[in-house]
This record gives sequence, C-alpha cells and structure tokens, in this order.
Amino acid sequence: MTEQQRFEQFVRELTAISKKHGVGIISIGGVFVAEGANDMQDISYTCDSTSGDLEFKLSH
Repeated sequence: MTEQQRFEQFVRELTAISKKHGVGIISIGGVFVAEGANDMQDISYTCDSTSGDLEFKLSH
C-alpha cells in the first residue's frame, strides 16, 4: 500500500472515531507517516484536553 493510500485509510478511520467520540482534530502540516507499521509500535499521545494540543511521541 502506498503512503497516500495509507493516509487515506487513516483519514477514513479517524473520521469514524471523531464521529463516535465527538472529538475533531485541526492540524496543518503536522502529519508523520512512518515507513512501516512496526515503526509505530511505541507511539503514545498526550492526554490533556485543556491544552488544545495533540502530540505524539515515539519511545525508541
């Protein structure tokens, strides 16, 4: 699957999650596309709804 196809699939699933939980993301230029799925095994996100930020970190 190409990077574009993976991104499109991610956006479809993110749209469904946003509808389910009532949370949307506004992000411009803040997308990281890994080389492979294994590169994202140690990903985590910040969990502070008051900051308005959604950041991820990789623990390698």
